[in-house]
Amino acid sequence: MTSSSAGSRPLVIDASYAVRAVLSSSSSQGCRRQLATWVAEDRALLSPPHWIAEAVSALRKFRSLGEMSPEETDRAVEDLFALEIESIPCDLALCRAALDWADRMTHSKAYDAFYLALAETREAELWTTDERLENRARQLGADWVHSAGA
Repeated sequence: MTSSSAGSRPLVIDASYAVRAVLSSSSSQGCRRQLATWVAEDRALLSPPHWIAEAVSALRKFRSLGEMSPEETDRAVEDLFALEIESIPCDLALCRAALDWADRMTHSKAYDAFYLALAETREAELWTTDERLENRARQLGADWVHSAGA
């Protein structure tokens, strides 16, 4: 699905939101319901390509802490792919926009900045569970960033 085929404004989903959606906890229900609504609305779900590595790394951390079994982790990885988030390849413009966002946010790394850059360039909303990311982006004028909360 591409943003041009979506019925309305596309959505950028960060790794934290995707992970929350596939966990089997009560705090995940809101993310799952929201994703189901977006799918029913034919909204395009986008992310930079590193989202899946970030999400799998987060699941690995839960597993290493004993919070998930190997079977639960494997199932959660399958569920990540079932979300059908479209990975948008990085190009020069996106990388430059990410560097600009990292500068504005005074981050030493650009991981989060890629989500912001993609959302901005695609005129999309960004959904995260990282309230610090949402707050900082909104301080910089990005009212299109939303947090599902912790």
